[in-house]
Amino acid sequence: MSGVHSQLLSQTLIVAFVATTLMTMFSYAIGMIRKKKFSEPALLNELISRLKKKSLGALVPIAGWFLHYFIGLLFIFSYQLFWRESNSHPTVINCIILGAISGVIGICGWKLAFRIHPHPPSIDFKEFYTQLFFAHVVFGVSAFMAANWF
Repeated sequence: MSGVHSQLLSQTLIVAFVATTLMTMFSYAIGMIRKKKFSEPALLNELISRLKKKSLGALVPIAGWFLHYFIGLLFIFSYQLFWRESNSHPTVINCIILGAISGVIGICGWKLAFRIHPHPPSIDFKEFYTQLFFAHVVFGVSAFMAANWF
């Protein structure tokens, strides 16, 4: 891998980490304020642990976190593809829009996960999806801020 590609990959990983972390902090904060379970990694861990797959064993406590950050990385890759294909760069406006689109995609993904899971958690789905949408807008704005550090 060339130095330029290595640097681009490092920047992408950092942007994804920052955006996903700030989004997760937002979800935790709203969950604490509303006294509800809104943490995406914790909910993913709960979904995984309720599958009772012995093969996952010790991975269950970190599997949700890994999956959450991996999906964040996929979103950042899609943002970069958008910027490259549209010959643009990160702006506050396009990052808010990308975050909102990511929010709709995220809501669809969670609805599907809860629908197909044999034992989904009992949560306030409407409120979870509402905060999830705004958490993804936070993700988009955080991606803008992190991308502009470089």
